Amino acid sequence: MNTPTLAVSYGANTFTCALTIKTSDTNVTDPYLRLDDYAANTTNVFPNYKSPTVSDLSWSVPGLSIAKTALYNGGLPGQTVWAPTTKNTTTTQCITIFIQVPTGVAAGTYSAPIEYLALISPTGSDAAIAQEQLVTFSVVVP
Repeated sequence: MNTPTLAVSYGANTFTCALTIKTSDTNVTDPYLRLDDYAANTTNVFPNYKSPTVSDLSWSVPGLSIAKTALYNGGLPGQTVWAPTTKNTTTTQCITIFIQVPTGVAAGTYSAPIEYLALISPTGSDAAIAQEQLVTFSVVVP
């Protein structure tokens, strides 16, 4: 897991493989592993904000055909990042981060906490949390 400091400029910014997330399900009888995420920041602050304001931070997972998606900032249950369908799976994926910096954002360093929850259940429900990881990186606006 890497937790970088991202130097941004006003407008659109893309950081390929800014975060690396690993999930593991070693139970061979359990057919369902899912990684969800949501903004852990519950205040209305750039870049995560608070619902209903849309986050200025978006993500995608290259190679999994997941389109650029705004970070969910309405708390649990979050949104699914990936869900392998193979039993006994260990998955490591790079997450590309997109940050849109509006011209009204003051120069400074901003925290961008994201909570990742790896959920395991035989039915796809939230029966058990296998892993929970808070990732916080800094966004530096010049």
